[in-house]
Amino acid sequence: MRVSIIILYVASGPLLDEAVKSAENQTLPPYEVIAEHDPGRTGIAATRNRALAKATGDAFVPLDSDDWVEPTFLEKTVPLLVGAVGIVSTAFEYHGIHDGLIMAAYSRTLREQLCSNNICGCSLVDRRAYDAAGPYDGFIPGWEDWDMWIRILKAGWTHEVVNEPLFHYRLTNTGMNAYASARKAENRAKMREKHGEGEYYA
Repeated sequence: MRVSIIILYVASGPLLDEAVKSAENQTLPPYEVIAEHDPGRTGIAATRNRALAKATGDAFVPLDSDDWVEPTFLEKTVPLLVGAVGIVSTAFEYHGIHDGLIMAAYSRTLREQLCSNNICGCSLVDRRAYDAAGPYDGFIPGWEDWDMWIRILKAGWTHEVVNEPLFHYRLTNTGMNAYASARKAENRAKMREKHGEGEYYA
């Protein structure tokens, strides 16, 4: 399987270098690593879609430039991306806020995913599942991943997990997560408008 790792960044620097190295140093090498610059701050959805328009792999991993993955990320996730499995995610470790906290991963049904998001943004995604669901949507800033996972599951694909912390997630008071948290009520309303059901309490 050819896997594209796409890395979004606004500015270059040590964190971007760390993300790129973690992508390149996989025990199961990726087919390609694409670093997509967002100079105009067009947003996560638009930048990921630009990167995916360039990607030629059978599957992809979206990785933000301030995060990184363990060397065995692809080795342990790729074997699970078979049949109707469209998403493979892993447990992850927080850095910064909640430093050292490890979030377990568990397989999600569509009903569960409509109620809360436990699938991290840095997951292995079958390109066919992405194509079936449609591109990332910037309608709900900060919750683009959650919306994508719901659409993939609605399209009939399933979700599997590796319950090891193979992804490292930096959480700060200034990142997109903080932006989304400040707009929970607005985002919940948008999720209900788009998907029509669920509690949306993340």
